Parts: sequence; C-alpha cells; structure tokens
Amino acid sequence: MVAPYFSTTNNTIKIILLLLSIVFVEMTGQFYLQKHAIYNKYVHNLLAGIILYAIVGLLYYELLSRKIPMGVANGLWNSLA
Repeated sequence: MVAPYFSTTNNTIKIILLLLSIVFVEMTGQFYLQKHAIYNKYVHNLLAGIILYAIVGLLYYELLSRKIPMGVANGLWNSLA
C-alpha cells in the first residue's frame, strides 16, 4: 500500500524536487555561514547564509503543506543530508 502523499507520480516528483532543493539550499547556506565564521570579513556571507536558511524554512513549509506528516518529512530530509 502506497502512502497517500505519494499517490501520484506527479506528486512524488514534486516531493523529490522539494527535498533535493532543501538539501542544496541548506548546504549552500551552511557554506556561506561557515565562510563568514572563518574569515569574519564580509557581511554579505553572513547575510547570504541567513537568507538561504530562511528559504530552507519556506521549502520545508511547502513540503509539509503537501500533507506529509512532519516525522516522514524530517526523516526524508535527514536521510538525504
């Protein structure tokens, strides 16, 4: 039996793309925050990291709005990261 949030191929593709987007944006945000922490020169690295982590929150909200339980969404996200 397939979970209802994976019921259609189109929905499954959207969920996979959302998860990959979350992982990519989170890694990029982490890169900029770490770069700012090491060099501590350029404020734009800090701002880029903060903005990217805000986008991660929006993407995660979009994932949850597709009626995926939080535990499943979090588990999928953590298994990719």
